[in-house]
Amino acid sequence: MHLGMFDDLWSAASLVPSAREDGLDVFLIGNRNCPPFVRDPDASGEYFDYSIDELGLQDIRAADRVISNVVCNELASSQAGNGSKPAFEHIKLVHSMAGAAVFIYLTDCLVRGEAHGISQIIAAGPAGFQRPKGLLGAGSQILRLLLRIPPHWQTITAFPIGLTEETLVSEPIFKALYDVTSLKPLDKVAALALRTVLAGDTSKWAEAIRREHYNPAGMPVVTWKILLHLLQQIKSGRFARFDYGKERNSAIYKDEDPPDVAALYDLLDVRVNFIAGGQDSIVSPKAVQKHVDAILTANERRAARGDAPIDWTSEVLPNMGHLDIIDGDNKEVVACLRKHWQREYL
Repeated sequence: MHLGMFDDLWSAASLVPSAREDGLDVFLIGNRNCPPFVRDPDASGEYFDYSIDELGLQDIRAADRVISNVVCNELASSQAGNGSKPAFEHIKLVHSMAGAAVFIYLTDCLVRGEAHGISQIIAAGPAGFQRPKGLLGAGSQILRLLLRIPPHWQTITAFPIGLTEETLVSEPIFKALYDVTSLKPLDKVAALALRTVLAGDTSKWAEAIRREHYNPAGMPVVTWKILLHLLQQIKSGRFARFDYGKERNSAIYKDEDPPDVAALYDLLDVRVNFIAGGQDSIVSPKAVQKHVDAILTANERRAARGDAPIDWTSEVLPNMGHLDIIDGDNKEVVACLRKHWQREYL
């Protein structure tokens, strides 16, 4: 299970018993944006200088390497990391930003001819085509305008946005949020305010803020580069890699424009199950449908080549908000997820 930007580790962990009951080994993965923050001293580059690209190409790849080593050691296999067919295959359950990151990672592997060991992706509210509404959408438009003002974004992104453990801004902000949502006279007002800002998303955000994952001293990280990548996708309407500008794009991607990830879906060699929340205003059902449309287009291209179609499904859970669709305490969610992973292995 790979978590999104603001996912609650403990809430997601509530899905683990259901998976284990079905005989699956489970690895719960948080990327570098999720506390506790563990830096690799040998890694190059700044720890917080990352976009969705790095979450996929570096963090998910690193997680898969660890999982492969653990499983292959248990199997006493010598196939780990030799570039051939993996000794085992696995399902990826991904949510929100991790959904975008895993498709970036998978398509990169397929373009490179690199073994990935994935047999199925269950993508719950996957980012990539998000179009925020209401106050959240208005805020994204204002931020887009601010990012056009000098200094250039490369200079801006050199500074933390204030929501990392290296700054003093985050602790008072989230301490205030925690206190307000904990006070009985104000908790309902705070919940209504959060729902208004998030354009009606019905997830229990006020309750989530009070969980251990959202403590004032250890909030999940937001960086300028992540926000800019999301804004690029919103502006272009494309699920694309990070846009560095024509000159750097040419050096990095060998093209002036960043690769369109969805345009590479015809390379997919895994089963894909898309799940949308009917009350999700962060990644709406329409945004998830754009992933589906890309799969349909990919299957048309595959048919023209005489290749087998991608095996895919899509469904909407009408009463679910953005956080709800990975809530292991929700029977509807658990039944939906079990249906998909049981089809693969049981």
